[in-house]
Amino acid sequence: MTWNQSVTFERGRRPFQKEEAGRAASPHFCSGKKVTALLTGIVIGTLPGGSSDSMKDALNFLYNNWSISLNLDIPLSNVFSRSTLARAVVTMDQAQLSLLAKEQQVLLEIKTAVRTLETNFKRVKAYRVARELTEDKLKAEEEKLRVGLSTNYNLLMAQRDFENARSSELMAVIDYSLSVANLDKVLGVSLKEKNIKFNQDKK
Repeated sequence: MTWNQSVTFERGRRPFQKEEAGRAASPHFCSGKKVTALLTGIVIGTLPGGSSDSMKDALNFLYNNWSISLNLDIPLSNVFSRSTLARAVVTMDQAQLSLLAKEQQVLLEIKTAVRTLETNFKRVKAYRVARELTEDKLKAEEEKLRVGLSTNYNLLMAQRDFENARSSELMAVIDYSLSVANLDKVLGVSLKEKNIKFNQDKK
């Protein structure tokens, strides 16, 4: 009788479960750690390798063929978002520093324009007084020359001083006007607020 015939004969004598009938590929049937003979049903031995033995061997580091793996998941979207946020913060800080520098520059320009305006105003007053004095001196020299108490040379000198004083006063007035215009420009005063209009010929 062959092995396959023995298995068939034994199946006819004993009712096995479905899973036992499907495992009749060897002369022994392994169930857990017990090794049972299919024909006799007698436990003939125990094989190591159950779940408890595996756990004990692993905790006792019995074998060296073990490894530990660590998976680290970093969402790239968060990294890119943080990078974008950092660039935006740096850009905002640079914009604030640039704005602060512009404000300081504008304040400095306003102070300089006001100082120049005050200086030119004082120059206008001083040259106006000087022009008035030279004008009075010229009139006095003309009267002296008429009565014979002065010479033509003195009259020419008085006329020269008067012309120089008048030119200086005129230059001071021009500088003062330019200072006013520069201050308006620094303050941002428009031509509309000054009621200044340009006539354009319509063709």
